Amino acid sequence: MRRDRSMKFNILVVDDKPEMLRYIKSILEEFYTVYLIADGVTALAYLQNHTPDMIIIDINMPQMDGFTLLENIHTMDSLKSVPVIFLTASANPENEIRGLRLGAKDFISKPIRRESLLQRVQMQITQGKAEQEIKKRYEQMKQEAEKARIYAMQDELSGLWKRNYIKASAEQYIKKEKRPCALFMLDIDDFKRINDTYGHQTGDNLIKKFAFILQKNCTENMIISRVGGDEFCVFIPNVSDKGALSALADGIFRDLDTNVNMNNDTKMVGISMGIAVIPENGKTFEELYSAADDALLEAKRRGKNTYHFAPITHNATKHEKMDRVHDLLRGRSTDSQILTVKFGEIQTLYHFARLLKEKGAAETHVLVISLENIQKESRAELFDNLMHGLIAGVKNLTALAKNGNTHLVALVFDCLPEGMMKAVFDSIQKACGAEIAANLKIEMD
Repeated sequence: MRRDRSMKFNILVVDDKPEMLRYIKSILEEFYTVYLIADGVTALAYLQNHTPDMIIIDINMPQMDGFTLLENIHTMDSLKSVPVIFLTASANPENEIRGLRLGAKDFISKPIRRESLLQRVQMQITQGKAEQEIKKRYEQMKQEAEKARIYAMQDELSGLWKRNYIKASAEQYIKKEKRPCALFMLDIDDFKRINDTYGHQTGDNLIKKFAFILQKNCTENMIISRVGGDEFCVFIPNVSDKGALSALADGIFRDLDTNVNMNNDTKMVGISMGIAVIPENGKTFEELYSAADDALLEAKRRGKNTYHFAPITHNATKHEKMDRVHDLLRGRSTDSQILTVKFGEIQTLYHFARLLKEKGAAETHVLVISLENIQKESRAELFDNLMHGLIAGVKNLTALAKNGNTHLVALVFDCLPEGMMKAVFDSIQKACGAEIAANLKIEMD
């Protein structure tokens, strides 16, 4: 049994018999660093500040017996993995059973034989160190897995959470807490033009600056996410008061005005923001997200660089939406909110509008824009640009719907076909560029 003395393990021996302490030390000190203590109370005080590699304890001691000492040892986190061997002069099997239940690794009967002590000590130290190494590696793997999990949910550029994290966290809050909450949907106005004009590095820097502004204004319990491109989300738990939400939004806009400019260009950067709340705008995260997204589009339509609250009627039933179309066609509605609906719903609304048109209501047209000639990987961003462009540039646009990943459908009231087509094409060129506009197939009924 050979071991470098500079790498000796430390063993604490606790026994009330001085001659037994000296005997055990004479056996072990060639291979281990041995510390001797004559009672359990002193040993417990020593162990408050020291962590040996093994502890050998005599069961029968005055003041504090070996069982009580072991119970106290296992209340200390630093000592829970340290192997303990009991010494006993008794042949009572109940002592052995009790000791094993308390966590002792082995028993050595007195009188002690040299080779038996050495072998048992070596075996327990080797096994204990192996167990510690396994636990250490397991903890490292857990930490690495947690880091990988967090990394997968964090946006590399901004350092903010990705959409999957804010979605999961918000859904858990909504389901568990059943309390009011809000969602901000934000994007940077004309971000594509900024990238094209100043370069992608400037665009990346702008993303990071805006992420910093959001972090500065939001509290720790709010979840900030970059959901893609220049789009961001903020989930705000336990708040639905419009005054408090407006104050938060105003703070973001103020910091944006004072902190961001483009390469010393005098033109300031603007953002648009949509705000939705539970319960007024839905019961689920998807409904909240959809309402905030619609409100964001409305902020764009109203001139950008502003925020807009989703109306309480956002989650209206199909019947209520059709009533609203009826009001629009009859000229009785003052609500300028654009409906963004499912594809099936826009067909229903269109047929209803045509029925009213036949009765002399107003001009009703369906606009279909096909993206089939655009590369698939570019369509998601293009859809957003198209919707923003149409909202900003087409008068009397009332409803929008995406059909799969190939078509955008719009419903327009009270507009002459020639004027509408020109407005549509001009809006698309402005939002997406002439080359993209030339590759889109635009049809109108």
